[in-house]
Amino acid sequence: MGISLVMCTLSQKREAMLRYDPTLVWELSREVSGYLAIGKAWDALRVAVSPFDKDELVGRLFAGMLGRSFGEPGAYGRPRIAPNDEVVRVARAAANVPPRFIRANVERLRDQGVHSDFFLVDPEFEDDAAQIEALERTFLRVRDLVAGAAEHGEAILLVLR
Repeated sequence: MGISLVMCTLSQKREAMLRYDPTLVWELSREVSGYLAIGKAWDALRVAVSPFDKDELVGRLFAGMLGRSFGEPGAYGRPRIAPNDEVVRVARAAANVPPRFIRANVERLRDQGVHSDFFLVDPEFEDDAAQIEALERTFLRVRDLVAGAAEHGEAILLVLR
């Protein structure tokens, strides 16, 4: 099955609700605005951004390790909430990641043995532009989500499932 990452932007009201009742974390779904399922691509993205992420902020976002943990642990640890000041720093760092960065790091991804049964297991990977494009699109969605949260003063919830 493997580890999957879910992110969700948190207004002050939504954050207060989760802190009051942390079990609500496990009820979040795609219908919630600001919800983004990264799935198993998290590790490939973490590895791919590392050459451009000198403070490791974006990588820690993809590893679900920003902010402070709270609530009850799930199968892969406790959920975390990254406060807005940290989200702002991640948004700035993510903005510096160049376009087409996945293509530039295919060998690095293979060498690192990233956690995923979707990416990089196909021996024809270098010829499979669809997988590379899917990673790049996922990164752009995350970058946009983080930038929007930074702009609106929101925190981000990170859950590894």
